[in-house]
Amino acid sequence: VYKGSFLSGKAHGKGTFKGFNGNVYEGSWKHNKPDGAGEESWDDGTVYKGDFVQGKKHGYGKITWANGCSYEGHWAENQMEGEGKYVWADGME
Repeated sequence: VYKGSFLSGKAHGKGTFKGFNGNVYEGSWKHNKPDGAGEESWDDGTVYKGDFVQGKKHGYGKITWANGCSYEGHWAENQMEGEGKYVWADGME
């Protein structure tokens, strides 16, 4: 279910998408894909807050997995890439 702004019949602007599997994305959209600043959360408690480009994590963002590990830094096409900081659940870097 998508609730938000549309342009030419596509999600465009600010909006929220809730998937049947419990995943939620809230933030900026462009031509039916997350694009710009947003937050994606999964049913297991994992949360990503940061930049998206054409539906992929791209730019700067932070993900915290359900197991307590986290990564904050640069992303390129859904992959951790470039400068960043990974912290294990026990606090070790």
